[in-house]
Amino acid sequence: MIRLSLAAAALALAACTATAGGEPPASGARAEAAPVPTGPTRAEVGHRLADKLCSRCHEVGATGDSPNPASPPFRVLASRYDQVTLGKKLDDIATGHYQMPPTKVTNDEIDSLVEYLESFNDAWKQGSAPH
Repeated sequence: MIRLSLAAAALALAACTATAGGEPPASGARAEAAPVPTGPTRAEVGHRLADKLCSRCHEVGATGDSPNPASPPFRVLASRYDQVTLGKKLDDIATGHYQMPPTKVTNDEIDSLVEYLESFNDAWKQGSAPH
């Protein structure tokens, strides 16, 4: 009997502290769900990867020249290729191509880089430039 009373008291206490300010919600009021934290978008992840993996040779931002004149800026690459071709070109970087050294990237990283490159095209359609 004591265990049952303690369990009931614990449940009642938990119910009271779960409501805002310790007061029950108004009649018919719905409890609002806490906002779900969101992480970076795939394009933002792609931008970080581009900074880390590609910026030594390519300009990865919306303006400026590439550090290596033989390496096109990302905004130029974005305008040259569609999403499928970009994915294939980025897949080639694992073995290297042209003067580019082999760079290990996962399929998920390739998808993020493609999404970042595509953000240039999306931004241009909207009249602005990405990052």
